[in-house]
Amino acid sequence: MPAQPAIPQPDHGRAADGGVWLVHGDDGWQPPPAPTDDDLYGLCPDPYADPPDGADAWLADLAAEQIDALAEGIAAARPAPRSPIGAGFTHRQAMIDAAAGGGSFWGEVPAGPRTAGPGLGFAAGGPLDTAEPGPVLAALAQDAMDGGLTGLSDDELVGLLCAARRMTSWQAATELTVTAELDSRRRRDAAVRRDAAVRQSATERQSGPVGQPAPATTAVDPVGSADTGRSDWPVSSTVSEHVSAELAAALTLTTRAADDLLGLAREMGRLQPVRAALAAGAIDLAKARVFAAELVCVDDVAANRIAARYLGRASQWTTSALRRALRAAVIAHDPSAARRRAEKAREDTRVETWQEGSGNAGLAGRELPAAETIAADRRISQFARGLKARGAAGTMDELRAAVYLALLLGKDPTALLGKDLAAAATRPFAGAGSGNAGLRPGQPSSPGPGCTIHLTLPALTWLGLADRPGDLAGLGPIDPSTARDLADLLASDGPAFWHVTLTDPAGRAVAHACPRAGPPRDITPQATRQPTDTGPPQDTSQPGPASHLGPPGGVFARTTGPRAAWLIGLTFDWLERDSCAHSRQTKAYQPGAALRHLIEIRNQTCTFPGCRRPATRCDIDHTVPHDKGGRTCECNCEPVCRRHHKVKQAPGWKLAQPVPGNLVWTAPNGRTYPVRPERYPV
Repeated sequence: MPAQPAIPQPDHGRAADGGVWLVHGDDGWQPPPAPTDDDLYGLCPDPYADPPDGADAWLADLAAEQIDALAEGIAAARPAPRSPIGAGFTHRQAMIDAAAGGGSFWGEVPAGPRTAGPGLGFAAGGPLDTAEPGPVLAALAQDAMDGGLTGLSDDELVGLLCAARRMTSWQAATELTVTAELDSRRRRDAAVRRDAAVRQSATERQSGPVGQPAPATTAVDPVGSADTGRSDWPVSSTVSEHVSAELAAALTLTTRAADDLLGLAREMGRLQPVRAALAAGAIDLAKARVFAAELVCVDDVAANRIAARYLGRASQWTTSALRRALRAAVIAHDPSAARRRAEKAREDTRVETWQEGSGNAGLAGRELPAAETIAADRRISQFARGLKARGAAGTMDELRAAVYLALLLGKDPTALLGKDLAAAATRPFAGAGSGNAGLRPGQPSSPGPGCTIHLTLPALTWLGLADRPGDLAGLGPIDPSTARDLADLLASDGPAFWHVTLTDPAGRAVAHACPRAGPPRDITPQATRQPTDTGPPQDTSQPGPASHLGPPGGVFARTTGPRAAWLIGLTFDWLERDSCAHSRQTKAYQPGAALRHLIEIRNQTCTFPGCRRPATRCDIDHTVPHDKGGRTCECNCEPVCRRHHKVKQAPGWKLAQPVPGNLVWTAPNGRTYPVRPERYPV
């Protein structure tokens, strides 16, 4: 091995007399010059030097556990050994032949070989699939974009989509934080100016006119010192208008939009956990607005306590589901607060008209009483259904709009039938619900709702033993007093259909009864215990027999009165829980009325993720198709709206029901979405 050239030892750093070596800190010491290439020849590279830039430079920003997860993903993506089937036939060739129409594809196709790249980390379970938003995630997402979306799998594409939504939330939180800081500065400046004016006025009063003693005064400091770190500077309408104008000019917003932005920024300052969840990408801006709007009527402590209870679940809910949960929590915390909020907002009740983008117009009432509004809406639907049954042309939406205008203009809705059909309309319409469901030309309707209204309220609230919120279909949670009043109104307005559903402590249905006769109208409950001792029966969480007489003990066993006695005497059908006994299975394709009703009670809405269409307006679908051996039973049937029924049948979609009522949807990209039955108010 040839000898390495000797590395010269520089004399830099030796004392001028050639004696003692100087070190850092000695007089006359100077730093050595940078080494030349000859000086570095033969030396090992610096282990602490940065990695060279290149296609894989982004890996340096990942933590050790993220690199391990990415390595496992790359290893899983490697092609499996080709397993021959017949003469050179492979799984991948089977997919190609099936796509070309050369035969049916008989099984699953393993993923083809994938090359490692920035998009691989966005796959389900990958390190970037759940990474918090920030500069690193933004840079990695841009790398995936620059590499071309066509190179990403469906799974990675959806992961990148979710990452983009999280980064949008992160930027929205930044915008709100900056807005709050600007607002704080303007309020601080206004407070300082007002403080100076007060001090100047006090000084002038103390000096007094010449020759007269100064009046006795006390120094007044309404806002304190000009501490720039304060976030609670006084709010005045003038300052708010000025800040809003500054936002509108900077962001090109309307006055209303700027006011909304400023109000939301102030609410996020009050709800710090919500702002933190928005910055972390756990919720989006729409859900942050829901938190702010629904918690505005409670104090800071209660608002943050309620927000903390639902922040963990908010990411899995739609905005409407989140709004219902928060509103019910606010009503349960302080029923009077929700009522005060409604009464305050009713001061802004109005009827609005506007021009639609198509050139047509819109007409709507705002901040109307809830119960009357729902009743009016149901009556319009009842008229429209009657017209549809008599042969009127048009969809239900078109007929509802026509009836709406006819009633407002004082016209007879039967005129919508035409001359030939109007004579047949002299007979009453057959409509569902209570009250007079008929419609005669020129005949006024009877008092009361006169239509179908779905009201759900806890039995303890109905008995007057608790103040828990009820739920009105089409509106959402309502306060206990409104729920009781509406229940009494329905009971007094002719025949009404009553259903009683027992739930577990979490609010999910476990048993149901359909009494033939309604409850007694005596609304004076007699309780043998204090009203504060309320709560759902603790033993309803266990499955029972197919039929059982009365609720299982609990509060009803200790409560007297005609309504409690009516509840105790009901016969309940218990829903199937973990393992199905198939006691209500039928060989027919369509479930019977009783089985369909129980399925609709168990799953109140369409079982597709996020869909809110009521189960009563959905198809009862077989999880495993009936023609492929699927049972017509609780464990294999679920309500699905017509749109998502077609989605289920589309290529790539899969549906499973591992437990009766619990669904698992699998999208074409391979990601799974579990759906559980909706909770009842308890």
